[in-house]
Amino acid sequence: MRKMKRYVGRVLVFVLCCVFFAAFTAVAGEQSPAAKGVAKKAAGTQSAKAPVPNKDVMQIQEALNKEGFKLKVDGLMGPKTKGSLKKYQKKNGLKVTGKANKATLDKLLKKMNG
Repeated sequence: MRKMKRYVGRVLVFVLCCVFFAAFTAVAGEQSPAAKGVAKKAAGTQSAKAPVPNKDVMQIQEALNKEGFKLKVDGLMGPKTKGSLKKYQKKNGLKVTGKANKATLDKLLKKMNG
């Protein structure tokens, strides 16, 4: 029984030391070497790619601007362009998707070219 109490006491001391060390390093803003390696590996696998402008989207934005919308012609299909497409689709009796589907493109670009 004495050995068991001694063992439990040592385990508790060890656990408390680990908790104290973890709390201290968290407060100090340090990372363990293992955590640094994991962070570097994760950062290396995630590459932040900048959006690439698309000529077709630029043409859609120009056509929407001719219909009275005020979009920045940047070639990026962002929330403003999608929202304008939805408004255009609703106004023209098309299925409201916010996407440049065939019916929307036919009507939008026909007005622009004709």
